[in-house]
Amino acid sequence: MTGLLSLNPFGVAVWISQDPHFSNTNANANANSNMEKTPMSLLGLNLDDREELKVLPDNQEAMLRVSRADVTPNRNDASRNNLALVFDCPEDPLVDDIRVWLPIPNEDLKAEDPKRYTKQLNRIAGFLDAVGVSGDNLDTDDLLGKECWALISEDEFDGSPQNGVRRFIVRK
Repeated sequence: MTGLLSLNPFGVAVWISQDPHFSNTNANANANSNMEKTPMSLLGLNLDDREELKVLPDNQEAMLRVSRADVTPNRNDASRNNLALVFDCPEDPLVDDIRVWLPIPNEDLKAEDPKRYTKQLNRIAGFLDAVGVSGDNLDTDDLLGKECWALISEDEFDGSPQNGVRRFIVRK
């Protein structure tokens, strides 16, 4: 069958047949009368297939997998950075992404606020222990796909529930 691939006004690829025996429209309703009709949107998507993303219950332990890891500037102090992590839940693909920002303490913080420095250092060490990697010469790409257990928190952001991590759990 010969034809032409074109984009419709919505940017969806459409096959236009050049075969004179093939109808490019739905005008030939008799030929399609035995086919079950599926409700479609203008974009060619079946919106009846959509599902709500889930949020895990507060204080539940869950297996998480690192899907993204980056070092980003701290929004409150540009001289400091965060380890920005995004987790998915391998046990349930419909659990919404869980985002965690771990402040990376620097030597200035150690002198300014030793307690806060120690808390931030312990939080990063707890995460690294939970995923089973050492912090020596660590690249964020080394974290991708790593799994760990965590105690989940349930919070609210802009009126919508979302999950966070209370603490990471080292399983032996």
